Amino acid sequence: MGKAAPKTIVWMGPGVAMNPRGTYASMAVYALNGLLGSVDVEGGVWQSSSVPIAGFPKTDAYLDDVAKGAGKFKKLDGRGAKDMPAMMNARPGSGVVTNNIANGMLKDPGAAKVVLCSWANFNFSCTGAQRWDKALAAVPFFVHMVTNPSEMTQFADIVLPATFNSAEGWSIVTNMGNGYGYAALQQGAVRRLWDVKQEETEVMWLLAEKLKAKGFPNLFDYYSKEFKDPETGKAPTTALEFSETAAKMTSVTLWKPKEPLKGDAALAGWADFRRKGIFSGPKYTLKKGWGGKFNTATKKFEFYSETAKKGLTEHAKKYETTVDDILTVSGYVARGELAFVPHYEPPKRHGSLAEYPFAFIDYKSRLNREGRSANLPWYQEFKKVDPGDVAWDDVLKMNPADGAKLGLKTGDTVSVASPGGSMVVKLKLWEGVRPGTVAKCYGQGHWAYGATAAKDYGKALPRGGSNNDILVDDYDRLSGSTARNGGFTGVRIAKA
Repeated sequence: MGKAAPKTIVWMGPGVAMNPRGTYASMAVYALNGLLGSVDVEGGVWQSSSVPIAGFPKTDAYLDDVAKGAGKFKKLDGRGAKDMPAMMNARPGSGVVTNNIANGMLKDPGAAKVVLCSWANFNFSCTGAQRWDKALAAVPFFVHMVTNPSEMTQFADIVLPATFNSAEGWSIVTNMGNGYGYAALQQGAVRRLWDVKQEETEVMWLLAEKLKAKGFPNLFDYYSKEFKDPETGKAPTTALEFSETAAKMTSVTLWKPKEPLKGDAALAGWADFRRKGIFSGPKYTLKKGWGGKFNTATKKFEFYSETAKKGLTEHAKKYETTVDDILTVSGYVARGELAFVPHYEPPKRHGSLAEYPFAFIDYKSRLNREGRSANLPWYQEFKKVDPGDVAWDDVLKMNPADGAKLGLKTGDTVSVASPGGSMVVKLKLWEGVRPGTVAKCYGQGHWAYGATAAKDYGKALPRGGSNNDILVDDYDRLSGSTARNGGFTGVRIAKA
């Protein structure tokens, strides 16, 4: 690596960051990039690129006393708590800890009286998934806005079919790739076959209309007075007009800029942006962070992180304690100056070796990596492409030596229990896993999501087991990241 430097990339994937002490592993990755001089150079690792996107008008003038008061409440996800610094850019409490919302709802059952959720299936996709079953079962009114019903949908009072945004709705998507930041326009490219609405704009407009009819006009007044078409100056009059107006307002900086933009040839208005569908900014500037331009407290590449020190010190001051105390309650080993430099933090294991002797390995499918394709017959048919897996089934892989000790054989139905929960699945003895560990591919175990994904949709019988039923919900508390790709969950195996 040293010989190849600076054309060397040390890549930080989710396995590094998303573990209970992932902040320091992440710091180590980037420290190595720093030592190699590979930041912002050809063949090295680059920072992010972007294009100028406009924001929406402020809502301050339309908030009533209830909204103003509620806006000061603590977030249900626990961000900013003593043991959850959740620091983005060294700002304590600025991170979002989505999976921890279930814990907040369970601690304070009356806090969330109405829940609107879109494009999510936390009851399957989140570690400690059974917490979401309990939390949502207690919500008085839950609305789910999705393209496909899932486990989470089964708890909904109202299900609203959402648009498939890449072809049916309006939105601006920003990203970066190949050295360019860009903004892509998602627009209605096909005729809608069903009564679907875009959840972020159309549903909100329709809700605002009904609230106004009930004597609560604030939201509708905000939409109708603050949202104006940048071309015509007209306010929207329908949900679909509101959706397009919102997209035009956020992207007006690209197709109607006050000054010429660097990057693509200038867009000739909204119609031209609709026709092209994308705006790319200028090519990435190499060494753009060099010379005191890094986004850090010192404006330099930090091996000793003054940025982390600033955030941790501020958080400790808020709770009238020390940084060491914050690290202790947040589950880190570092103390003193070690907290501000890359260092080794030992893996965290849930469950003692005596009670839970096997380390559970959760890995992702070659077919989807997540759990969204389980209702497709071809997914089930070709499931065997995942090492050790079986078509139209779900198996827990165990080394034959361990199977012999437990008196288990391939085809046995076994119970897998952890400190967080349990699941029932078929066993397969397989030499591809080392003794002392068991492995199961993530993606199966749906009890809803469709007639193919579930073994029996009508009876809510799952096809196999869901890994998230046994994985313990834990977090890298400095960042607020869910720790689903690191640490150890111990399990015990018994014949069911």
